Amino acid sequence: MALLKKKRSRSLDTANLRLVGLNEIDREIDFGSGFDLDNYNMLYEDTSEVLRKYNSYLKRADEQRDILDKLERQLNDANERVLFLIGGFFGKDSLEYQKVGGTRKSKFNNNRPVTYDPNGSVVTSGTEDDGSGSENP
Repeated sequence: MALLKKKRSRSLDTANLRLVGLNEIDREIDFGSGFDLDNYNMLYEDTSEVLRKYNSYLKRADEQRDILDKLERQLNDANERVLFLIGGFFGKDSLEYQKVGGTRKSKFNNNRPVTYDPNGSVVTSGTEDDGSGSENP
């Protein structure tokens, strides 16, 4: 699965087009200031090589990412199995279970969930809240 998109270079595409045209015009053309067709072609080749290397690194990074994802899935599975096995060996209310990241059963909050009646009043433990702030007898 490719996560990183390979890079294309419009500059390289443009330079390639121009190099083809310049080779048809005059292979010995000199633009002045020491810049000629050979310099232009060398710059094109250098840029092209760096882009090839860059895209190769992206491919290797994607491959490493795939390997990492697979190993993380395996580790997550092992994490779940360890917690399950410790719960089986020592019980889900044991300190050992808590030490490996489990939540002890005795730590669960046994409060009843808050529910709402159709009028919008809060209903907990069988009593209704009429919103007046007073308790029902």
